[in-house]
Amino acid sequence: MEDWELMHNEYYRKYPNASKDAHLKIVRRAFNDGMPIPEEVAKDYPQVFGAPKRDFTIVPGVANDIDLSIADLVTVLNQQGYRTIQSHSGWKQEHHYRFPEDVGPGFLQFDNLDAKREQRIVWAARSAGMSLARNKTVLQIKMADNMSDKDVPDRWRLFRQFMEL
Repeated sequence: MEDWELMHNEYYRKYPNASKDAHLKIVRRAFNDGMPIPEEVAKDYPQVFGAPKRDFTIVPGVANDIDLSIADLVTVLNQQGYRTIQSHSGWKQEHHYRFPEDVGPGFLQFDNLDAKREQRIVWAARSAGMSLARNKTVLQIKMADNMSDKDVPDRWRLFRQFMEL
């Protein structure tokens, strides 16, 4: 097997003293020479070969795509009159190719809520340990900046449970 056919980790196991970008240079050179780069190797370098297709779904009545891990929550919220305008799961597993270092905290943004709905969201978000931000018409609930990736799905479940959806 040629070095450019090895996955990133395999290459550095074989050559532990290689420079940080040595494998990338070898793979790029092979690609430019017309060599068929294995798919699993290409996934290691989205900056060269492009990012894989993002996992998302379309929720009726919502303009933007929704991360799969929270699509069901966003769908139910919208069906029950809690109009979301933007969302982000905050889960590295869904965004590792776009934000390899920092995915950013998960959030939901709601638009033009009546007082009763807003009060319910505020209570559920605070109960689930989320922070709140607001401007004239938009209410945003947000997870903590330092939340571990393993806690993100549980926090969304907790929010949903407090919302009694």
